Amino acid sequence: MIPKLTSIRITPVSLFVVSLCFAGCSEEPENPAEWFSITALAASGESVYAATDEDGLYYLEDEKDSWQYIEGFLFGASLFAVSETTVYANGSGGIRRLNKDNSELWVNTSSIPGWGRKGMWSLLAVGDTIYAGMGSGRVYRVTGNEPPSWATVANTAISSLAISGTTLYAGSGRFPNLGGGEGVFRSLDGGDSWTPINTGLTERDVTSLAVSGTIVYAGTSDGVFRLEHDDSWTHVGLSGSAVALLIAEPGTTRLYAGTWDDGVFRAPDGVSWQYWGLAGLPVTALAVSEKYLYAGTLGRPLALGRAGIFRRRAFSSTTKGYGLWTPINRGLTKIWH
Repeated sequence: MIPKLTSIRITPVSLFVVSLCFAGCSEEPENPAEWFSITALAASGESVYAATDEDGLYYLEDEKDSWQYIEGFLFGASLFAVSETTVYANGSGGIRRLNKDNSELWVNTSSIPGWGRKGMWSLLAVGDTIYAGMGSGRVYRVTGNEPPSWATVANTAISSLAISGTTLYAGSGRFPNLGGGEGVFRSLDGGDSWTPINTGLTERDVTSLAVSGTIVYAGTSDGVFRLEHDDSWTHVGLSGSAVALLIAEPGTTRLYAGTWDDGVFRAPDGVSWQYWGLAGLPVTALAVSEKYLYAGTLGRPLALGRAGIFRRRAFSSTTKGYGLWTPINRGLTKIWH
């Protein structure tokens, strides 16, 4: 039985192969193809979900040290979203739905045209409505059994989606330093139309969006920006760092950023950033549960770490003791232990 979720948490897609090794891991596997990516993490309450690019989905309960495989998903998920009753994942040409009471296992919710050609880059669940950001620059909306509707937003991938109240936001961008982003777009009509909102956004390759309270933040190839009340953006930290993803801790003003080279950072107030470890590792998946911060990393064959997921206490006020990160990979069948 899958634990009940009480809130929504989205993390971005990552498209590389994991191959890291920290001190104490075993010898390098003979077949590098066995390495695979942790493509997304999501947390709600004391439950954490992980998506992999080759081996389906898993979940973990806080205080446990072994991941449990979620049966029936064989489609190579690269991202997913969770709501109070349902897990959504992309795969096999569209979005698949798992009811957490196990009454339905991975029903094909909706086939989305162009999924195989450009891919799905972001996924957002709002009640029984799902929004999917595509590599084609479109955002698709699926509600219940209705046919999907879509609107063209940008001329490059929709890398991230977020909601504040009833206002939707879409971030446009590819991977950091590749260019091609067109900034942030906003929709006031449920995704039927989108308007650019880029004043002050000096870096428009947007990799991630996060909402903390009523404040919208954008992670970019040049740090983090905050949307002000006059609809202009202000740079609020991590200048020079390529932010892979940005998440907000529910019920607090804390933000967490994963970067491609500089590790993890925490901002208790959304502005003052503190280094939180894992420097040198591409941190492209983050989730914060009631007790822990989880990080998924991507690999480089000659790097010092190993593939998989790490966690540390999320509520610690100290910025010292960077060795607090612990690998948590047991049960992930294709992860190198």
